[in-house]
Amino acid sequence: MSASDQRSWDANRFLKTLNYFGEVPFVGSFRWLQQLMGQQTTFTGVNMSVLKKKIVVLISAIQDSNSVGIDPSESWQGLLKKQLQAKLDRPVHFVFCNVAGGAVSLEELAALVASAETTIVLGTSTLSTLLEGYGSVLSKSSDLMAKRRVFDFSESNEVLAAWGTLDDVVMGGVSQSGLSLDGQGQAAFAGNVSVENSGGFASVRTKNFEPPFNFLGWEGLRLRLKGDGQRYKFILRNSDGWDSPAYVYGLDTERDVWLSVTVPFSEMVPTFRAKSIPDASTLSPARVYSFQLMLSKFEYDQQLNPRFEPGPFALNLESIDVYRKRQNAPLIVAVEATDSVAEWQANLAEMGVDYHGLELEAADLQASTTVSLAEKLASLLDNEAQKNE
Repeated sequence: MSASDQRSWDANRFLKTLNYFGEVPFVGSFRWLQQLMGQQTTFTGVNMSVLKKKIVVLISAIQDSNSVGIDPSESWQGLLKKQLQAKLDRPVHFVFCNVAGGAVSLEELAALVASAETTIVLGTSTLSTLLEGYGSVLSKSSDLMAKRRVFDFSESNEVLAAWGTLDDVVMGGVSQSGLSLDGQGQAAFAGNVSVENSGGFASVRTKNFEPPFNFLGWEGLRLRLKGDGQRYKFILRNSDGWDSPAYVYGLDTERDVWLSVTVPFSEMVPTFRAKSIPDASTLSPARVYSFQLMLSKFEYDQQLNPRFEPGPFALNLESIDVYRKRQNAPLIVAVEATDSVAEWQANLAEMGVDYHGLELEAADLQASTTVSLAEKLASLLDNEAQKNE
């Protein structure tokens, strides 16, 4: 190492890194001391294994004393929700949304549909108008994956509070990076990675979550990102130990292109200090203590990253979701058998939407009762669930 390289190493950044994570590499933790001084050393994870499956019910009805059919009032929705839950053999979280008159934005509807196990459209004479206005969003419900948000980087700096910089400065390197909001509803993991001083990686890692995240029952994580064409690493840990085995998955990016990249838990590679562990168990989604994003010259087992380029880099992040296969029909359209049925069937076919149609009788859509409607919807939902067991 030359004298000029030694001077380029930033001791101040090194100390800031140790202080943020409360760790001295190869020595141990001093988080106990930070706790005595009132510093926050961990964040709270979420037990997402106990989340009820969400079913979104979309109605399109205007409350009018002269109207007939579906009653959009909260009391009617509450009664239908109660009867549906009583008839289903499993707990379900129902969300009702009245989209009459374009009252709900496309962004809001898209978020509802993406998070739902099933989207139910309770049709009225305005169904064609509903499909015309929201068809592009409803077609996404044919996606076989249900998702829930883990990190939303468009919200505020509070989401970033758990993330800290962990660059090769801890090994004498000179790479620099950080994670910050870019003012456009996303976070940017950006900086400069250098191979000087035997370095070659830049990363951001969360502090530990206590209790850890529990993703039991989910299949993996989905990152919404835009990169620079390089391959990054996404890393999870099953242990609260600082120098503990890490589970790694490669994230290939395209320059300036937004991608939704899925990270199956079962495909993450167990490693320790950048060496794979062939006989290690697969990642346990029931206890995820920390998350990490990294750009590195190496992958693991001394293999070079084929898409690595030293110098400036940038990876934009919009969100991290947990996902699983839907266990019900992604979309149910329940309408009264009328002359307009053929029209909305043609619309759905043109949009390529995977759906189940449920023909209702006029009595099923009366505002005075929800018993018959609840029975028919619950029967269809139970039948679909049994097919996937």
